[in-house]
Amino acid sequence: MDSPLPMSRRLRFVDVEFGDEKLMTKKLTFPKSTHIRSRLDFARVYEQGSRVSDAVLLLTAARNDEPQTRIGLSVSKRCGNAVHRNRWKRLIREAFRLTRAEMPSGLDLVVQPRSGTGTEPDALAVRRSLASLVKRVAKRLAPTDNHQATAEQNLDQPLSSDRS
Repeated sequence: MDSPLPMSRRLRFVDVEFGDEKLMTKKLTFPKSTHIRSRLDFARVYEQGSRVSDAVLLLTAARNDEPQTRIGLSVSKRCGNAVHRNRWKRLIREAFRLTRAEMPSGLDLVVQPRSGTGTEPDALAVRRSLASLVKRVAKRLAPTDNHQATAEQNLDQPLSSDRS
């Protein structure tokens, strides 16, 4: 007999496999430590972060000093009444919960739905959008060796007081 809950509600663990070997089982939960709640954290992400978007979501991301990726939601009244806004939030949280295992660690993400979509949000579209946007922004925020080498070279050079 099938469970009355949808598949996403029953999915709590995922097996990570490499070829024929089962490497580990990861827990797909959404603990409080993965939420961005502080106004200061939201402000830091908006000020220092990098933005990417597509037709479904707008994502702003910044590096954090923690070993995990955290998410914050910003759903404005432009997305509809409270029922629609809460549906957006549920779908984005569920997409994050299911794709968190594949995401790089050490990011703070602030996700906003695109208000101009005009259609009912789709769980699969939100999940695909979030996964692709996180990959794009992670490439932007990844530290490059050239940037670090240039910064180290600049630190080694003495400061000159003459600026002509």
